[in-house]
Amino acid sequence: MVILFEPLKTTLQLTEVLIRAIPLTIIALGISVAYRSGIINIGGEGQMAMGILGTTAVALAFPELPKPILLQWLSWQGQWQEESGVSSQVS
Repeated sequence: MVILFEPLKTTLQLTEVLIRAIPLTIIALGISVAYRSGIINIGGEGQMAMGILGTTAVALAFPELPKPILLQWLSWQGQWQEESGVSSQVS
């Protein structure tokens, strides 16, 4: 019972749990969607790490760019990959 309730005693501890749980929940959702479509995805956490690394590199390369424009540009890159048919799936 200590493992279940100890991290939830203070606001700081609860915040730390949520900071770690939310990205892993999003990864699990992505893996489940891929699995339901017939694609087996075993690298969710590594994909998150590479996405963070790539996004950080772009943000550091363009430090003078306003944040809303930078976020829009990064989301456009993901849309371009999807619409152009570029596959990131390894067969």
